[in-house]
Amino acid sequence: MQNFVQWGDTIAVTAPAAGTVSGIPIQIGHFIGIPVTTETAGTTVEIAIKGVFNCPKAAVAISEGDPLYWDATAGNFTNVYAPGKLRAGTAVTTQLAGDADVQVKLTGQAQESDKFVSATETGTGAQQAIPHGLGVVPSQVMLALVGGPAAYTQPTMTESQAADATNVYVTCTTGWEYQVLALA
Repeated sequence: MQNFVQWGDTIAVTAPAAGTVSGIPIQIGHFIGIPVTTETAGTTVEIAIKGVFNCPKAAVAISEGDPLYWDATAGNFTNVYAPGKLRAGTAVTTQLAGDADVQVKLTGQAQESDKFVSATETGTGAQQAIPHGLGVVPSQVMLALVGGPAAYTQPTMTESQAADATNVYVTCTTGWEYQVLALA
């Protein structure tokens, strides 16, 4: 095969403005990688984009098998999706919120998420805007009640306004807990 270049477990990229430190994850476009060497800005650096690495994590509990998102601002991985975070790997280990690192199986190329699952939200009785981060109007939105107040009240929950490219709009009975699933 004459057009083969390399296997792609590591790739050569241009070091970002802050340079690189060997072993500290960086983002170059949709690549989240681990620099093999420490390099200054603008020089070529090899980064590993596949494999399992100990990486810094957010102060959240992470379970083995959780999808992990790269938070470029914080410089760590989290299992909590938010707009702007790229899906970059999967947790190999279970870690407590106070743990500093998690073992991450890098996927090779980070992706924008094509689905959004919200954290557990609590109804206020008024319309709530839940940011989904898909960047497009969702093709489907599903709402699920996941818990209620100690004193039972008849729950109601509706998508109170059509979703847009930024938010899903939900009105839910005060005290009832729900989650939102939105698909791009």
